[in-house]
Amino acid sequence: MKRRATCQTEFDNSGKLRKTNSMSTPRKDAYTMTELLRKAVRDADTLLGIEQDTGLKRAALRRFRDGKQSLRLDLADVLARYFGIEVHPPRRGKGAR
Repeated sequence: MKRRATCQTEFDNSGKLRKTNSMSTPRKDAYTMTELLRKAVRDADTLLGIEQDTGLKRAALRRFRDGKQSLRLDLADVLARYFGIEVHPPRRGKGAR
């Protein structure tokens, strides 16, 4: 199986975010960036608060939260920063150039 980086933030069984150190084979409980951001938006107190803090429009956040529309990468970066979600490149193994 091909090695790839997975998000450093995942959800536990209760739906709360938790930090992981999974950097190799994809795990069944690993989430995509879209899933992480969508869950964080769903769990937020209000879309108005996110809009006021990030400048992202509530209508766009609502469409994203409801799965009707995706986000541009630059907007996903803003949301990830807001929610404290980080993505790290894979570590190089021994002998890698």
